[in-house]
Amino acid sequence: MYMQDSKRELNRHDRDFLYLLCCAVNDLQPDLKRIGPMNPEIIMNMADQHGVSAMTAGVLIRSGVKSSFRGEWKQSIDQAQRAAVLFAFERSAIEDYCERNEIRYMFLKGHLFQQYYPVYGMREMADIDILTDASGCGLLKQFLIDRGYTLENTDESNHDAYHKPPLLNIEVHSRLFRRELEPGFAEYYQNVFDRLLPVSGKKQGCCFSREDFYIYHILHAVKHLHYGGIGVKALTDTCLFRRKEKDLDLQYIKRELRKLAADTEEGLLAKIAEKVLSPDAALNGFDLTEEETACLLNIIDAGAYGTVTNYIRTQMGDDRYGKKLSPGSKAGYLWQRLYPGQDSYKDRYPFFYRHKWAYPLLPAYRLIRAIRKDKGKSIADEIKGLMKLK
Repeated sequence: MYMQDSKRELNRHDRDFLYLLCCAVNDLQPDLKRIGPMNPEIIMNMADQHGVSAMTAGVLIRSGVKSSFRGEWKQSIDQAQRAAVLFAFERSAIEDYCERNEIRYMFLKGHLFQQYYPVYGMREMADIDILTDASGCGLLKQFLIDRGYTLENTDESNHDAYHKPPLLNIEVHSRLFRRELEPGFAEYYQNVFDRLLPVSGKKQGCCFSREDFYIYHILHAVKHLHYGGIGVKALTDTCLFRRKEKDLDLQYIKRELRKLAADTEEGLLAKIAEKVLSPDAALNGFDLTEEETACLLNIIDAGAYGTVTNYIRTQMGDDRYGKKLSPGSKAGYLWQRLYPGQDSYKDRYPFFYRHKWAYPLLPAYRLIRAIRKDKGKSIADEIKGLMKLK
């Protein structure tokens, strides 16, 4: 699945970063001799890119290492714990509103992984994700706006994103996957509420079984691996969930993932997480196969949200490091970005789907919308990413 870039290997900073994560998830006392030679500025920059600053800072402080950055490390932990409290408060308010207004709902993704981590607030979150139906999306929109949120972005095919300063973000999903990007995954979850279980003590709250929760976690990770990339929290989440949920029906999980051609990626992620984050890895290091190393490097280099270059590469039919792209690929990519297929604009641009005469105006509409959203930064980043490909 992955080919390692011959110019890139796991370096000292990569291994130092992984060592700190290993100590964090296993609640181990770090070896001061191991930490002493580290470059804390580089390590914390990596942690920031992956959204694991509090996790990493906690280990550095616990080690007793002397550094002028200790104040910043403590601030990272305090901010993560404050955010955890605020998000918990918002979750409770959303639950209460949905229960009172008979809105079916299910919380998703990272928010639910917090319980598996050794310390409260260790697992940082950028947002709360919630799934509901079409009517629930409309009701929650008004509820969140009344609570001081601003609708930052709307994606008719998948979710609405809300923000409330200084740090609260909520994504309200109508689907788990977008049909135009992940048709197999979207089809699998077409009637998702039919497969959900009731949350104990709630009339409207729903949840996956433990097995289905893990399957969705893997499919979400695979989606990101196939596009811009995914950060190290995919490994820490996988490690801690598998470690603490010991009696999973693994045959069911493998069978379902095989249906979706995602069983290979799950095996790869689980194996990397097991090797890199085991207690033994903190003492004796770890050895990976060439494929595991390439995948791990992909994860480390991608950061929490992936890279534009990785996204473009996979959109052009190449998800492997080191492969030369054909000259015509860039032109084809640009055409596809200007004029997406019917499956895309049917869900995301329904006006243009209903009024075919307006289709030639779609690139201009998308350009204007992008400029209004972030002053054209996303367009500039995409052009730069495209130019980097050789």
